[in-house]
Amino acid sequence: MKKQIENSLKSIFDNATVGIYRTTPDGRILMVNPFLVKLLGYESEEELKKRDLNKKEYYEPGYEREKFIKEIEEKGYFVGESAWKRKDGSTIWVRESAVAIKDEEGNTLYYDGVVEDITELKKKEEQLIKARDDWEAIFNSITDPVIVLAKDHTILDANPATLKALGKSREEVIGKKCFEFFHEDKKIAKGCPMEKLLRSKKPETETMEMEALGGIYIVSVSPVFEKGEITRVVHHAKDVTELKRMIRELEDSEARFRGIFESAVDAIFLMKGDRFIHCNPATLEIFGCEEKDIIGATPYKFSPPKQPDGSNSKKKALELI
Repeated sequence: MKKQIENSLKSIFDNATVGIYRTTPDGRILMVNPFLVKLLGYESEEELKKRDLNKKEYYEPGYEREKFIKEIEEKGYFVGESAWKRKDGSTIWVRESAVAIKDEEGNTLYYDGVVEDITELKKKEEQLIKARDDWEAIFNSITDPVIVLAKDHTILDANPATLKALGKSREEVIGKKCFEFFHEDKKIAKGCPMEKLLRSKKPETETMEMEALGGIYIVSVSPVFEKGEITRVVHHAKDVTELKRMIRELEDSEARFRGIFESAVDAIFLMKGDRFIHCNPATLEIFGCEEKDIIGATPYKFSPPKQPDGSNSKKKALELI
């Protein structure tokens, strides 16, 4: 029976898909399973046993063997992640779980441990961290107010431009409803593009007045999907107050010009190249014709062949144009 148990344990040790070891506090390797030998790039258990675990050359800079020993001696166990070096000098990341085996007097005999290769997991983790850092850098550098919302309009995140525009701290904004700040109201604003987005499940844009920001903004909202469902919404507000003011002034200016143009008693033509493209009512009255007779015509059509100074009217007109 004892032999059968020993054989079973040896089979588990030899065929395990995690590294298993037994080492001593002074850095000697007493036992390793085939998986750990292969994981570290050695040809045999005997070759790996030559490795002195107390030498820093077998670990990446930053690995603290002393910290491992201190923790396992104090707690009786160790659980952690660290970077190890393989035989060829390449680095692998491992998750290590170990216990201290002691004698009856409490002296440590050896450490029994299990090692899991998490190199690929670490790479993915680093990619996720980089993606998060890239997102935060972009998010924080946008000069327009940008917020991330939950489906119920709760603010999950806000960039510095938003906090500056609102004159609020991050703590004052996160967790509140967007309409409470931007529209200074307790209910969803009329024409809210996010409400449209939740129905259409696609980006929406709306021009809105934002009382808290004191201006008119083009608000664009874009959905964030997870497993086909909207989980968050990115809300971007572009200040167009000045643009709207300029458009109104331009419209007013155009209206004033049109009033002068239409009411003038002198003939006024608008030209493109050497052709008339528009004229005021006084022109039609003075020349006694209809607009269709003037639009598209040349100025010398309405002049005599010769000017009072004897010059050719067509040539003179082309020189002036």
